[in-house]
Amino acid sequence: MAEASINPTSLIGGFWVFVYGLMVYLPACTVPGDRPATPPRWWHYPLAVVLPLIAAIPVVPVVVLLRKWLGVQLFPGT
Repeated sequence: MAEASINPTSLIGGFWVFVYGLMVYLPACTVPGDRPATPPRWWHYPLAVVLPLIAAIPVVPVVVLLRKWLGVQLFPGT
């Protein structure tokens, strides 16, 4: 989601397939079939998207203050 928010064309890039895809696919293939794991419920998927965004909200003021204190410019020259 972070890369897509910066550049939407990265959604069709090979980086998603060959890096992120393998990071998820290969470990998932090594899990034994007789493992007593419960499948994720439907509400786990929205939580996986919403909770990181909510957790980032308290970090924003810290980053803004730290950026001003250090004198860091996000987009220099614009």
